[in-house]
Amino acid sequence: MVAAWRRCFARLASAACARKTAASHPHFNGGARRADELYAKVVEYAAGRPLSPNDWERFERQHNPDMRSPFRGQLMSCLATRREHEMAHSLLEYAEGVAGGVTRTMLAHYLALCSTEQQADACLRRILESSGGLLDSQTRNLVVKSLCQTPLWKRATELLDEPEAAPEPVNAAAVACFQHRDFPAAWDCLKRLRRSQQPLRIFPSTIEACLEAARTLAQSGDRLDEGRQLVDHLLAYLAACSHGPLPSSLVLSLCSFYNDWALPGWSSGPATISRAGLCDRCGHQLEMHGLSDAEWEELRRGVMERCLVGDDPYLGSNPRELAKFRDFLERAPAYDVVLDGLNVALSKGSGSQRDRAQQLLKAVQHYAVNKKRTVLLVGRKHMLQWPADVMDRVWKHCLRYLANDTSHDDPFVLYAALHGGPGTLVVSRDLMRQHLSRLSNPRLQKLFTSWQRTHQVEWRGAPTSTMVSHKVTVQGSSTNGWHIPHAEENGTVATIAAVQWLCIAPAAVLRSSKSG
Repeated sequence: MVAAWRRCFARLASAACARKTAASHPHFNGGARRADELYAKVVEYAAGRPLSPNDWERFERQHNPDMRSPFRGQLMSCLATRREHEMAHSLLEYAEGVAGGVTRTMLAHYLALCSTEQQADACLRRILESSGGLLDSQTRNLVVKSLCQTPLWKRATELLDEPEAAPEPVNAAAVACFQHRDFPAAWDCLKRLRRSQQPLRIFPSTIEACLEAARTLAQSGDRLDEGRQLVDHLLAYLAACSHGPLPSSLVLSLCSFYNDWALPGWSSGPATISRAGLCDRCGHQLEMHGLSDAEWEELRRGVMERCLVGDDPYLGSNPRELAKFRDFLERAPAYDVVLDGLNVALSKGSGSQRDRAQQLLKAVQHYAVNKKRTVLLVGRKHMLQWPADVMDRVWKHCLRYLANDTSHDDPFVLYAALHGGPGTLVVSRDLMRQHLSRLSNPRLQKLFTSWQRTHQVEWRGAPTSTMVSHKVTVQGSSTNGWHIPHAEENGTVATIAAVQWLCIAPAAVLRSSKSG
């Protein structure tokens, strides 16, 4: 046991290094940072020795003077995540003898460390008994994720009874099912994700677990076809969900599977997709964007009701201000370009007021003078203080609405774009992710993304189109092949230019493309 604690202490240096690296990452999660820091403090305090109840008490009084029990839950979470069995067990023994005792949260985290059926069953029974058999959503989700790491992993699926189970435990259950080759149960979990009213979230870990299961089947020899079918099922699922770009690391893994185990004549390789949606490798035409009149109206109503109406602190505006803007639009002449004024002005960096004004003038002249479009500029009132000799030329070529300086202008830009009609163009680098999230309904989110892909242009000193006519989603079939978009990071992308494509196709399709 002492040796195990010394190994734990030895991790302190690497943990500190990981904190430093992660802290510099733009997407680093603040909660993960705090957990990492807390773990480092525990390991440093232990200094390679087992901790007695008195040791834990001194540590807690130092870092949790009020002795609040949630702190012990955070500690257990840190230790369970890092698989620190001995340290977690000693923390549990300490908590038995203090006020507040062992909480359900502590037990739910500790459950993940139970390595035998007997241990896991005893821990689970204790959790259920302490709650009268009824678990709140947060505890149930945590119990499910922990059970998935124990020999009782199959019990996890029995606890996913809520119609709106959170994506985290559902994905954890799917991973466990793939790892234990219970494929029907795994697909049941993924079907649950599709049925949910929440935006679809299938985690990279779930996709990787499916691919790893397929590789294992393929390597066994007599189950090669089953492995291929598993991958086809996965791609069909992603296509049916209109799943966007995957992480590039996953696509490399997928490409490796096809290179090693594909049907005779099938091959995979990088492809370039034209803006018209044509694959240069196999000649396949991708599915196209496009909203019908009914879909456009559904989107317009959904955005108005869910994103732009009400006293929402996020909007940074109030119904009265939006009503004033709506009245302005009703009186204004027709327009076909909405320009996000401040966003465009800052497209080349903050600069001076004159630099910003010049950038704005350049954009307005491009659309109003060169393209002969009617431009509505949505900006802020402080723009009136920018150099008059430049701004007078800006105002000459556009309609304008200047919101209060304390307002967020993106709701106004979005409102104006939808008010302008299906043909209105938006010029902005703002991806409007908050508005997309607020829609919550997966269908509305899909319509919003389709609209955005075909109606939004970025301005970076010149128009940089993010618009494409094809869908940037997993597409295809097990007969004609697959087209899979991917990008670095976690699959989210800033521009279409960041997306790359993998083409998986049978030889017959490739030959047909070359002969054509």
